[in-house]
Amino acid sequence: MDKKLITLLLLLACLRGRCQSTDTCSLYFPLNDAKISKEIENSIDRLLFKDVLIHGQKLMVLGYADYVGDTNTNNKLSTLRAKNVKDYLVQSGFTNHDITLCIGKGKIDRIPINGQEGYAQDRKVQIIILHELKSSPAVKTALPLIAPPPPIVAPQSLEQLKVNETITLDNVQFINSKSVMLAESYPVLDKLVRFLKDNKNIKIRIEGHTCCGNPKEAFDIRNRIWYLSTVRAKVVMEYLVEHGIGAERLKYIGFGHMYPKVTPERNGDDEEKNRRVEVRILSR
Repeated sequence: MDKKLITLLLLLACLRGRCQSTDTCSLYFPLNDAKISKEIENSIDRLLFKDVLIHGQKLMVLGYADYVGDTNTNNKLSTLRAKNVKDYLVQSGFTNHDITLCIGKGKIDRIPINGQEGYAQDRKVQIIILHELKSSPAVKTALPLIAPPPPIVAPQSLEQLKVNETITLDNVQFINSKSVMLAESYPVLDKLVRFLKDNKNIKIRIEGHTCCGNPKEAFDIRNRIWYLSTVRAKVVMEYLVEHGIGAERLKYIGFGHMYPKVTPERNGDDEEKNRRVEVRILSR
């Protein structure tokens, strides 16, 4: 085992007493399942949207299982859970270098509970964000520093966007309560197409938002999506694909009215600002 991995494992053993130096995000899995569900995808996407996870941060991904099953099965299951989460993070714009450790920790030992099949809170993956530790120089140099948060000043153009920053696609409009795009949207999307063709390494996510607590913006419990905003974001993505942008460079998501720019909405202008499509740079 190399020295870097040993250092990280020693650090992990000390994290319980150093909570001020780390942030931990937990993702939960069904019994005997390691697949990335839509719910887990949405949880990671929300962490990215809220800048809890920022591209360039150094992360550790740790998989766990509960006490159901034998040791060998739980070791494999926890490792696969961690690997699948790492793969989704990389797909979302992190690099393999950002994930400093990805391992399965096997089962969490507990006394079995009568009448209960395992312990659901132990079937999880933890994403641990590594911050600079203000301790001994040896520990400090073992941990890379996180990237600075995105600037407070909003970028004014696509060209100025940095990784994990967003910009609103002004004048991308739809028929009220529908996913049918209006003609005035096309010049804006054509500009986005040119930008992506000129910058072939850039990957983006199209993010849909609605206003007003729109009753048409139903939440699909089975698929864990906000329907109208998701379909609108997908329509934008399909336009880009139809105009020559590779689908592998694009993702889409709908947030409904979870993240308004203006609250409360007092007039039509406020509603217009909240009813929007944004582009987020995932990687450059």
